[in-house]
Amino acid sequence: MKTNEKIGNRENKIERKMIDYKRRILIFKRLIKPQMEMLFRLSIQGHDLFTEKDRLYLRNVYDHFERLSSSLDSLRDMIISLFDAYRTQTANKTNEIMKFLTIFSTLILPLTLITGYYGMNFTHMDELQWKNGLVLVWFLLGLSTISMLSFFRFKKWL
Repeated sequence: MKTNEKIGNRENKIERKMIDYKRRILIFKRLIKPQMEMLFRLSIQGHDLFTEKDRLYLRNVYDHFERLSSSLDSLRDMIISLFDAYRTQTANKTNEIMKFLTIFSTLILPLTLITGYYGMNFTHMDELQWKNGLVLVWFLLGLSTISMLSFFRFKKWL
């Protein structure tokens, strides 16, 4: 049980880290946006306080901010893609577990039905008086299991 708990905690940590990285990127993007607008206005509209060399420098700084913003968008997209891939992998794992449990339950159901029927405490059941009644029940149990497994393989569910 501890191993499953560790795996579950590790998966939750991975999800939390991805969400945290995405949140940090969005915060950083919000922080640089006003500075980009200010640099754009100063470099294009500029005041008499700045020389042409200063405006060129401001445009260069603006270009760096623009590249940084583009890189942040790319990082955010990569994190979203990783998160989607991680979720898909987790869903596939869960589907495999559910497939196994469903097949197991389906195999157990007829066995439970047969043993439940013959396990009733009625005295007027003809099969209980048969000499080979127990063999018949075991034969029915084996036949139902084998036929269901054969059907599952035929459908390529196993």
